[in-house]
Amino acid sequence: MPMIDTSPYAAQLADMDAAAWAFDQASKALALAEENDDEPACEAARAAEQRAREAWRVAAQEVGRVVHMLVKMGEGRYS
Repeated sequence: MPMIDTSPYAAQLADMDAAAWAFDQASKALALAEENDDEPACEAARAAEQRAREAWRVAAQEVGRVVHMLVKMGEGRYS
């Protein structure tokens, strides 16, 4: 089975990894803030989680866009 060349969207995959890491860190911060009953920290952690979700979504959409473009190029080349 051929390997998939991820180089055209490597930057977006790295962005997705970074966003996932940021979400994980924000989730840990939220758990700690909830444990300490620190409402301002909870709000900040929830906001950080939301920003990380949005960053991941945007990067995933970009990967999809690039893959779609590559498929269309391949269809044009081999049809």
